[in-house]
Amino acid sequence: MTVPRGVTRVPASSLTTREEQVRSLVVGGLGTDGVATQLGISRRTVETHLRNVYKKLGVHRRDQLADPDGDGDFLIAAPASEDEVERLREKLAERERQVESYEAAVERIIDRQFPLFEERVELTLSVGGRPNDDMVIERHWTKPKPYLVYRVIRPVAAAGLLYDEILDEMAISCEVASADVGIAVEVFSDQRGRPVALILFQPGLEEMTEWVLRYRTPHLWDPLREHGRDTLRWAPGRLRKRSSAGIRDLTVHFDFPETTVASVVEEHNLGRVEPGQSETPGMSRITYRDASRAGAQYEFTLEMVRGAERS
Repeated sequence: MTVPRGVTRVPASSLTTREEQVRSLVVGGLGTDGVATQLGISRRTVETHLRNVYKKLGVHRRDQLADPDGDGDFLIAAPASEDEVERLREKLAERERQVESYEAAVERIIDRQFPLFEERVELTLSVGGRPNDDMVIERHWTKPKPYLVYRVIRPVAAAGLLYDEILDEMAISCEVASADVGIAVEVFSDQRGRPVALILFQPGLEEMTEWVLRYRTPHLWDPLREHGRDTLRWAPGRLRKRSSAGIRDLTVHFDFPETTVASVVEEHNLGRVEPGQSETPGMSRITYRDASRAGAQYEFTLEMVRGAERS
């Protein structure tokens, strides 16, 4: 394509890492179910990524994915005038102010929940054999003071990931033990891209209620599998402040493959660590408990070696 003088060819869009993985596997001959199995994601997620790939590459058939039109993913951009640049800068500044206002409102919502309840929390973190097998189960026993319609939490997630790409893969689900209370979950990312879950109780809680949150945490324990050592930091789900308010009793179960030898240390010397009994076949457990909830933030160091590597 001949590019007129004074204009620039720029990419119209680029594929995300996950979209490129899906495209490559489809080009390699895998169907939707095969891609889902290979990547450890749902069929629905694969279909969503494929739709994005088709749209970004400007193609309509699978056989076009191997060699999309060389000019199909480029736009011709005319040079912007100074007035246009200034207008865009003002628009960007306004959008940033809107985002800051939105985050401030979410922060107020999160912080105002803590005087409204007391809670016992039990976390089960499973170290999978593969990155997509890492799982978390959060079990909460919540006592409203006197009435609670929502909880905001931060799901456990690996640091440094583009969370927008894994929100669907987290497959968050929630259930409540009481048949008289409905529950809804909305998952979004904050200004820094970190996942946040808003739990809505319908109607609100008026008495002690047990509810369970389940989700996958892709790549959470990659350093542990690759290097035999990893660190997990956990605190109640506030945006900036760290506080022990609300949660009165914390238990954390770490489930490891039975073929490994593992250890867990809480670096602030809070609570106690002891052997546990995993409910999952083929897994061994180490349990941490702090019944006093003295800490605002916990820091766990995990070490793991394969049984055959044990000296």
